[in-house]
Order: sequence, then C-alpha cells, then structure tokens
Amino acid sequence: MRTQTCAACGSGKTMAIIGGKPYCYGCASKVILMHNVKFLRNLKNEKLIPSQLQLPEV
Repeated sequence: MRTQTCAACGSGKTMAIIGGKPYCYGCASKVILMHNVKFLRNLKNEKLIPSQLQLPEV
C-alpha cells in the first residue's frame, strides 16, 4: 500500500485531498483560507459585498 505525503510540506499525515493533491491538516487549512480570501476579494471587487469589509493579508 502506497502512503501519501503532503504536497506542500511532505508530512506523512495527510487528511485531505484538495485539487487532486493530498495535504496535511495544517497545509490544508492554509489552502482553504487562501481560497476563501481570494473568493471574498473577488466579491469585494465586484461590489457584491461592502468595501468596508476588512480581509486578512494572505
């Protein structure tokens, strides 16, 4: 049986597959956070959410 390693850090404790790549908990959290921030920035640029909304720098 082949073990999977994290695509970002190489950890052997993978727990999620995102975009076809295995990630450990820490790296998966970062990937999801970056995706969500990018999504919110796009909504903000399209003026679908208030411009006063403060988004974290990622």
